Amino acid sequence: MKALASEADAVVIGAGIVGCSTAYNLTKRGLSVVLLEKGEVAGEQSSRNWGWVSQLRNPHEAQLQMLSQSIWPTLSNELNADLEWVQGGSLYLAHDEDEFAKLSRQTEIMQGVGMDVQMLSRSQARKLIPEINGDWTGAYHNRTNGHADPVKTTTAFARAAQESGVKLYTNCAVEGLTVADGGIACVRSELGKIRTPIVICAAGAWSSVIGRMVGLNLPQRKVRATVCRTNPVPRFTEMNVWGAGVAVRQRIDGSLIVAGDGTADYDLTLDSFRHMKDFWPAYKGSWRNIRLRLGREFVRDIGRRLPWSESRRHPFAHTVGIEPEPNNKKIRDGMEKLQLLYPHLAGQVRVENSWAGYIDGTPDRIPVIGEVPGVDGFYFATGFSGHGFAMAPGTGQVMAELIVDGGASVDISAMRYTRFEEGILYPEPE
Repeated sequence: MKALASEADAVVIGAGIVGCSTAYNLTKRGLSVVLLEKGEVAGEQSSRNWGWVSQLRNPHEAQLQMLSQSIWPTLSNELNADLEWVQGGSLYLAHDEDEFAKLSRQTEIMQGVGMDVQMLSRSQARKLIPEINGDWTGAYHNRTNGHADPVKTTTAFARAAQESGVKLYTNCAVEGLTVADGGIACVRSELGKIRTPIVICAAGAWSSVIGRMVGLNLPQRKVRATVCRTNPVPRFTEMNVWGAGVAVRQRIDGSLIVAGDGTADYDLTLDSFRHMKDFWPAYKGSWRNIRLRLGREFVRDIGRRLPWSESRRHPFAHTVGIEPEPNNKKIRDGMEKLQLLYPHLAGQVRVENSWAGYIDGTPDRIPVIGEVPGVDGFYFATGFSGHGFAMAPGTGQVMAELIVDGGASVDISAMRYTRFEEGILYPEPE
């Protein structure tokens, strides 16, 4: 194994797509960068997501989303890699008139911040995808959305970062951070120490653990989402479609990535109670889409907190190489609803692979991006709540701007860490 660098201008924690994009952009701006990953590149959610590059949720994310959207079409050339990028747009289906009205309000809000979106009637949407059927009344349409391959994109960022000078160490978990005179001084890892004045935490679902190393209380939950891939079928659409109980995109090879519509399993742990107050308002508004589960993960978490536990000495020992268990019922339900939405697939589509991954989330489902007051040199780039893949190219650029230039080119003020302490959250518009 190559020797660990003894010092760096900046250390990025986490080699998912956000961490790799950040490291790549920092080294392009002339910084010496070390990228640390406790497992392998794209080992968790960055290889397990849907691959959607989408814009629909909160206007406070809009500028960062649009910056990322402007980067995606040229990213294959920049990284010199086939990312399977397709800019086919997306449809979000309304199942009744009330939901159509809600999406119409969302359309007006998003148009107001510059997004290229519109509402379509059922007949207009079917002109875009003649094969689509099912029980729905109309659709929110974004022409500029797209999709790409998560593994190819993340590994391309990692490779480009290394070619630009980033020193990447896999199977090297961070075990502590040293703060001196109010600022970051050192990163302590499995392979040794690295002197640095800057740390960027892009650790996804494990970011709250990193934050606690410097006394920060990041409200974070991780939900377990299930996805499956089907056999290839004749290509019929380039669009991402979400609604009628299913979310689906068709890959370049014709196979379909299928997920249940908006439901995820929440495995309760001790951290669930640590941040219960922060998440309670959000849970009350979305409890139908979250399935609380008290079981093996809770018992295991108690064991990890015992004084003699290996996890007390090595906080990420139990997280490397994890394979979250997919929810088979959601796979069956998703496949059933897929064939109701696309009747022409009945009898010719089957599941070839399924998996689950942990999506990290904040109480208002907006990322946490930027330096944290009180710990000079410590930055978060986390909490994307399912939009990390889509926003990663812009996030890497913004992180480099913050660190090198002292400010971002787009408005990320709603993504500040201190909003939790201030009691000012930015929920999605109703």
